[in-house]
Amino acid sequence: MIEHVALLATIRPLYHLPRDASLRFPRYLALLGGTVTTVVTPLGVMNPMAKPHIATYIDQLISADIDTLASTWVAEAEAQLGDLGDYHHGFGVADDVAGGWTERSATEMRQRFGAPHSRWLTTVLFASDPVSIPHIRSLVRASCYRNYHQTRYGLPHDIASMLHQEQGALRFGGWIPAISPEELDYTDHIIHPYLIAIDYPTQIAVLWGDDVARHNGFPPLGFSRDAGLAWACAT
Repeated sequence: MIEHVALLATIRPLYHLPRDASLRFPRYLALLGGTVTTVVTPLGVMNPMAKPHIATYIDQLISADIDTLASTWVAEAEAQLGDLGDYHHGFGVADDVAGGWTERSATEMRQRFGAPHSRWLTTVLFASDPVSIPHIRSLVRASCYRNYHQTRYGLPHDIASMLHQEQGALRFGGWIPAISPEELDYTDHIIHPYLIAIDYPTQIAVLWGDDVARHNGFPPLGFSRDAGLAWACAT
């Protein structure tokens, strides 16, 4: 059984403290947990030294009662997918607005394709995204599906297996990237040689697009934003 844990109200008081590492980091480490078996993985994506915009974002989420909603969404997903094993689920808020240690594509890759740690499933919410109940619901459902998929098929290792997982996750979540029919045809024309790729730069370019690849210092391969994901969902 997956149990959603309301972490947002737990982490919020951290940001009442002054932005002083000697004050915030001890509190953050205590919240994060002390051992491999007790660490609260979703909090690992948080920026303990975040500026006030993160506190504002968390307040918006709490005001929307997002943790109560998430408990319902997790239960619904598990009812559809079957018993997913004993896990906790929680939100981690990633500071991709002004957090120096958060690079969005790297965080996405870890969340989507890495193994769960300490029996936690994490749904990452990015501070640059508006608070949208339908979108967050799709993210939670996709997180549950990824656990289901990886239990059945193992962790994806090449682009083909990554896209196979994400095809199911995005469809189950109800959010599919939209690109034009012309761009979809073009993507279909160029993507096939890359499906066996296991190297990180190629995975970034195919999954997230050339702009993200360039941002990371990787060569562009001719893909528009989310083109690989959109192609997988359309096939």
